[in-house]
Amino acid sequence: MILKRWMLNLISVMLGCWIGLLLINYLLTKMVVPSLVQLLIVILSFTLSFVASYGLGLRWFPPSEDEMIRPEIPRQPWAWLRPRGEGLRSGFPLNKSHVVIGRDVRCDVMVNHHSVSRRHAEVVRLAEGYLFRDMGSKNGCFVNGQRVQEYLLQEGDVIAVGDVQLNFEAPRRTEAPVLQEAEHLSVSQLLSPEALPLEGGEMLGSAALPDSEEGTEVWRRPE
Repeated sequence: MILKRWMLNLISVMLGCWIGLLLINYLLTKMVVPSLVQLLIVILSFTLSFVASYGLGLRWFPPSEDEMIRPEIPRQPWAWLRPRGEGLRSGFPLNKSHVVIGRDVRCDVMVNHHSVSRRHAEVVRLAEGYLFRDMGSKNGCFVNGQRVQEYLLQEGDVIAVGDVQLNFEAPRRTEAPVLQEAEHLSVSQLLSPEALPLEGGEMLGSAALPDSEEGTEVWRRPE
């Protein structure tokens, strides 16, 4: 259907332009038509033909249900590094599988500080989470005040590259609400006396007789 509508639009636009040129040639035989007026005539003919073909295309070739459904594409969430000091950027998104932190301008997260090495550390995105790793820096890498070589980051961790501290924020994932599984009752359960309400909102109860055989129940109205 989409292809048919586009073909109709293309044919109509070409026809509209041709009609506009014919109209200009006819007017030139009768009078002097300025170039601007000729251009406006072609644009008007083009627009009218496109609008008419678009409306006819929707009428003759209506869109199918598949065309009307627009699936929602969830945004890919990622983690952030938020600087704790002043004079730095508001945040660094970890939107790559491998992010290098350092003083070099070619680093993904550039931190211009004398205590930071040119290629100080890296953050690697794994299936388990985000791995913070030292790249042989001079002043080392720290997580929550402890020097580390490798560390799997968690929400709220404070990492330090040299003297610069950054807060790690885990990716925000919007989880679909979990629906509680409804209790499935059989027809015999629905028709049982327990499911039948009595006057005053009471329900029928069951009580097994003391001398009854095992597995045998006697239904009676509660007192």
